Amino acid sequence: MPTFSEYPVPTADSDPHGLIAGPDGAMWFTESAGAKIARITTTGVITEYVIPGGFRASHSIVVGPDGNLWTVGNAAKMARVTPGGAITLFDLPAGANCWEMTLGPDGAFWYTDLGRRTIGRMTTSGVVTEVAIPHAGSIGKSIQVGPDGALWFADAGTGKIVRVTTAGVMTEFAVPTANSQPVGIAAGPDGAIWFTDIVVGNIGRLEIASGTFTAYVIPWSNSDPHSIKPGPDGALWFTSRAAGRIGRITTAGVMTSYSIPSPNSAPALLAVGPDGAIWFNEYSANKVGRLTVP
Repeated sequence: MPTFSEYPVPTADSDPHGLIAGPDGAMWFTESAGAKIARITTTGVITEYVIPGGFRASHSIVVGPDGNLWTVGNAAKMARVTPGGAITLFDLPAGANCWEMTLGPDGAFWYTDLGRRTIGRMTTSGVVTEVAIPHAGSIGKSIQVGPDGALWFADAGTGKIVRVTTAGVMTEFAVPTANSQPVGIAAGPDGAIWFTDIVVGNIGRLEIASGTFTAYVIPWSNSDPHSIKPGPDGALWFTSRAAGRIGRITTAGVMTSYSIPSPNSAPALLAVGPDGAIWFNEYSANKVGRLTVP
């Protein structure tokens, strides 16, 4: 049977968000309201580190090519955190308000910047370049590396899935579903781009070669899908925030879900742990959760 474990965050109302499997065999996550980054072992022991300067971490944390943890925030800063908890801040352009970041195929960090309406790129030494998003209504959300070696991001403001090469060339794919607002995005094990469509309650799939979209309707009410990631089982896993569920979808579109025990959990972000479990945040319940499915 599926098993849930839930671990309260020591800081009250911390707003836990982005998670990643760290280089040290633990999970790391951001505390957006708590201005902290935290480490949690696979047995649930949490250690918190305060990020200085009023920094509020975003929805994202990644492992850099240097073996450190990196996260962006709303204070025009990027933070580097060693596995031992030493923190260094790097300046981003004025007005930067970042949502998510990923490690690009070029060894640099790529991030969506809602404040400047750009896709940003920063090296581990702090050199920043930007690619402007050519639409006034753009709201860049999740960004990930695709199977083709380019960056892909979900544009919730224009209802598009956008491809960006490391040279900064953008190609846009308009989601055909009416009122589409894509948020989460992932490279699927089938070579396609998968995404969550938060308002209409779909999981979407984009075939890269043909540009063909397929929409899979989430069969439970009030789904509010947010993050999506490839799992260790050849399927994709996603959060159903308003429903308090963790969802699973096969590449053929078959869905199952698992209800989180805590009421009002509001899971938004998830990641696969070093233990093969699905880890997720519960920002309304102020917990970090773990789901194992035999």
